[in-house]
Amino acid sequence: MKKIVVEFQPLGIGDWVQVKVTAEVARVLAKEYTEYGWPVSL
Repeated sequence: MKKIVVEFQPLGIGDWVQVKVTAEVARVLAKEYTEYGWPVSL
C-alpha cells in the first residue's frame, strides 16, 4: 500500500502536524480539514 504524508495546521495556528496514511485516507483528511478552514498540504 502506498503511503502519503498529509500536513495540516490545526485551527490555522501553531505547528504543522504530519501524518503518513494511505492515499484514500489522505484524500478524506484533506477534504475534511479544508472544510474546517485549516491549511492542508499533501
